[in-house]
Amino acid sequence: MIKGFGLENFKAFRDPVFLNFKKINVFVGPNSSGKSSYIKGLLALQETLRTQEATPALHLSERIGDFRSIVYGKKPDGKIKISMEFRGGKGFSQSNERFGNSATDPYIELIAEYLYMFSITHFATKYGTENPAQEINATGPVIPFLNNPVVGVEIVVGEEGPKKPNRVETLVLKFKSLDTCKIARGMNGVGVFFNDKLEISDATNFLAPYKLIFRPNLSNIDNLTITERKKILPAWIGLAMLEKQVGEFIQSIIHLEPFRNEPKRSEMVANFQFGSVGSKGEGVLTNLIGLQETDGEDTQQKTQWRDDINHWLNEFHLAESVDFTELGNNNYSMMIKNKNTGIPSSIVDVGVGTSQLLPIIVESVISPAGSLLLIEEPETHIHPNAQSKLGELFVKCSQKYEKSFIIETHSMYLVRQLQILAAKGELKPEDVGIYYFEQNQDGTHVKDLELMANGQFKEEFPKGFFDVPLSLSRTLMEFM
Repeated sequence: MIKGFGLENFKAFRDPVFLNFKKINVFVGPNSSGKSSYIKGLLALQETLRTQEATPALHLSERIGDFRSIVYGKKPDGKIKISMEFRGGKGFSQSNERFGNSATDPYIELIAEYLYMFSITHFATKYGTENPAQEINATGPVIPFLNNPVVGVEIVVGEEGPKKPNRVETLVLKFKSLDTCKIARGMNGVGVFFNDKLEISDATNFLAPYKLIFRPNLSNIDNLTITERKKILPAWIGLAMLEKQVGEFIQSIIHLEPFRNEPKRSEMVANFQFGSVGSKGEGVLTNLIGLQETDGEDTQQKTQWRDDINHWLNEFHLAESVDFTELGNNNYSMMIKNKNTGIPSSIVDVGVGTSQLLPIIVESVISPAGSLLLIEEPETHIHPNAQSKLGELFVKCSQKYEKSFIIETHSMYLVRQLQILAAKGELKPEDVGIYYFEQNQDGTHVKDLELMANGQFKEEFPKGFFDVPLSLSRTLMEFM
């Protein structure tokens, strides 16, 4: 599970910024202060891991920008650094279930299994040792690394040259034992260092670039000597651990953009797919239809989700419930029942705030446990009272369904509600992070505004947020 994520020399961040994730993470600050830059760093990582291509290191889309545009200052020879820390990491134990079933890519399990069996049996056959496990343990730090999880990584990415793909320049694995393994490109190839000591001057034949990491080059595996195996296997095992950790993190990310789709009076739904509502909320109707399918083992869970969605529509004073009507030929219309009159209407005929908030409610409820929801400007088009309810929605869903949120917002009402929940004892201060982004001539800096048990902040909140209503009232009084 991810513990924190950091960026350096990326977009608005010249200096390192590293945030330890809480259950509720709120990004506040002026416009263009770097909040979206941090989120784009996460999205760039997600897009890279989801693509099928092995290179370049970072796959960049139009919404992220090309490599030159994401480097702070747009320097042609600039490099960016991405760092991650993990909690609760597990090594590859020597039991039959050592690799688990949660790897996002079967290759990772395969290579980890192969590396272990390779180290135990292949060398026994090749070198005739009577006790391969003892031989392996005696000739190199292999077995300890199997049970020594990767707890952090630092990756530096740069461009090989003009009009050439970006690539990993250095990658540093940090193990629970405090050992480190650095893989670094140099004039003579790819060097491998353990605890800053050069072990392999050129591992080009042993390591193949793969997106933001390296993978073992299995084509040369039979040509390794005992000495070479001793030096390279811990790196291979660490990289397999890293790929699994990062893959699980990326799989947990769900993004909701600040501008959700405009609702339609009817939609054609040919395939009922139950899952994420999509970054623009385009899958809300499909999921509502999926929640009505109650012929499986998850009937009780789906009923609970439907009840929770309608509960929150009531809490936000938007509707009594949401449903759909089948129009024929696989066409459906989403219907909103008025809370006061009980009259159902097409979602097109109700306020825009309902269509903007509905995807957030649905995703907050139905997304899998362990998800990390990135939600940009959830307060768009909704009333201040409803904005305050957002804080309660995120906290309750985080607690009930075991998920985390990163919220980029300009709503002081949302933040104030989090303070109230902390003061009431319904939100632990350690479960919420309020991060204030501000920019000066040296780029963006992030201030962690620590919340106390009484709902107050440990230090004064920066000006331009909570003080604005009072300032406007004083100005008004001057002219009355």
